[in-house]
Amino acid sequence: MNRIANYVIATALYAATAQAATLPSTNAMTTYHRVQVDGVGIFYREAGPDKAPTIVLLHGFPSSSREFDTLIPLLATKYHLIAPDYPGFGLSDAPSPTDWYGGL
Repeated sequence: MNRIANYVIATALYAATAQAATLPSTNAMTTYHRVQVDGVGIFYREAGPDKAPTIVLLHGFPSSSREFDTLIPLLATKYHLIAPDYPGFGLSDAPSPTDWYGGL
């Protein structure tokens, strides 16, 4: 990712969280879903208005979308949030290595 993109992301996150003390909690708005992608069950959390700008929250290693439990309520009043669990992490399926890598 280039330097300008990093600055834009950092600025957007700062602006959204700078008002964190005044934002109401939206825990009741977080929903939990599963979807099949190429035969692998992927779990994801979703919150916020559908018509708001969407932010995809990608977790680090080793972790899951649960790392965003405290951030989601702060951003969900202004953004549509999607936080998936990578395959093999959190509540997503963990395919066998032979299925995942094609038997390599």
